[in-house]
Amino acid sequence: MKKIDFLLLLFFLSFISWAQCDVGELTNLLYSSNVHDRINAAQEIADCNLIELLPVLEERFYAEEYLYAAHKMLFALAKLDSDNLEQIALDFIDNVDNLMTLTPDDPLSSKVYATQILINLRNYSTLDHVFQIVDRDRPDFNPLTIFVLMEFLSNNDLIQYRDYAKTELENYLYTNADYVTRSLVLNRLAASYGTQLIDLILDKVYNEQEWILRSTALKSLLNINYLNSRSVFYERLQDDPHRDIRWEISDSLLCYFGEPQDLKKIIDYYPNESDPIVRKDMQHSTNVFIPPKPDTDYYGLCTRLITYTDEMFVYNWIHNEETKDYYAQRL
Repeated sequence: MKKIDFLLLLFFLSFISWAQCDVGELTNLLYSSNVHDRINAAQEIADCNLIELLPVLEERFYAEEYLYAAHKMLFALAKLDSDNLEQIALDFIDNVDNLMTLTPDDPLSSKVYATQILINLRNYSTLDHVFQIVDRDRPDFNPLTIFVLMEFLSNNDLIQYRDYAKTELENYLYTNADYVTRSLVLNRLAASYGTQLIDLILDKVYNEQEWILRSTALKSLLNINYLNSRSVFYERLQDDPHRDIRWEISDSLLCYFGEPQDLKKIIDYYPNESDPIVRKDMQHSTNVFIPPKPDTDYYGLCTRLITYTDEMFVYNWIHNEETKDYYAQRL
């Protein structure tokens, strides 16, 4: 009976999907006198990947009078990878100011969206619109502008704009914009500039109010191989006010560093952890801990194991010197 119900559900969902992707119905909606019908049709055509409607969509794009509808049609044409996309995007930018707007349409944002499409096609003739929107909105940028600026960091054709993008993105990190986008920006900057950005990353570790950004900053320290990462992690384990950060730090100390001193740090710390769930998880992690294999040759591995043996003797995990010497000799 459950199998029949499941098959009926699949059939029902398939029928809904088929109904939404009806080529004839969507074609009619593109010609509707209601602008919202045309907007919805463009979105559905993109969602359904109806490449057979590309010619009709291109025709209706050039006939469209409303900015948001034309914007949606451009989005659909980009998603369907129209062969004429580059020229269509250029024509859209030229015509944006002549289109009627619906609240909260923003003609300049639409130009930047089309510019992003052109950048992906390696056409950089409309970059001025990016600089215009940065100047207009600074310091509060919309996510679209931010993603275009991040493209400047990785696109070798735009190397002359890298310092400009870096400065604007660094400033963006100190706004009250949503933490998700700011985390993406911090991650991209760290990947692009490494230890050149260490002062900013450390500032976010210690002073950022949003815990998600502090988490991103801590992970960035590991990603850029910052030499003093361990000492920063030890300090923040004690001091960070957010339980998830403290748990992430303990996990990183065991899984990323994973030396006896790191295990000792967690063992000494977790009895004083204020959150009972985190405290229990930390205790469990120390009980099942298996050290990560050091990335070194055979000689280096033996040397490190001897050092570990000495550390464990200091921590009284090896209870007498005779046992310590026995392990060292075997190594």
